Order: sequence, then C-alpha cells, then structure tokens
Amino acid sequence: MVRVYGSHVVDNQLWIVMEFCPYSAVDLVEAGVLNEEEIAAIVRDTLVGLQHLHELNIVHRDIKTQNLLVSSPGGCVKVADLG
Repeated sequence: MVRVYGSHVVDNQLWIVMEFCPYSAVDLVEAGVLNEEEIAAIVRDTLVGLQHLHELNIVHRDIKTQNLLVSSPGGCVKVADLG
C-alpha cells in the first residue's frame, strides 16, 4: 500500500501527504516499456498488496492500472485508490 504521512485542509481543499510514486502501471503500459518479467513483477506486487489488504479485512473494489503506483527507487508496485 502507498504510505500516507498525513492530511491537511488548506483553503477548503484536502491535501494528502503521501509516499512519492512517480509512475502508475498505466504509464508504463502506454509507454510500451514492459517485458514479460516486468509485467509478472507488477502482478506479483499487486497480489501481495491485495493479500495484505484482505488480511486487514479491506476490499479494494477498484483495481486497475491507474491505481497501481510504482515507487522510486526500486520500482515496487503499490496499491492505491485515488478516486
């Protein structure tokens, strides 16, 4: 999961301070830069994240490439929901 450090309301807007993830899986798919091993790593990390959520009795309900963020450094996939 993406680490959230805090949230603040500024001028009636909610600001969420969270871990920096420069890409989503959709960015990588659209760029056409993924090979089979990288796709497998994205799927593996996604399933590990979902398993963790399910152990906390949380159901995500909106898994899609836009909600799979890639952290830097290391390229670890993080499950998020920005909707």
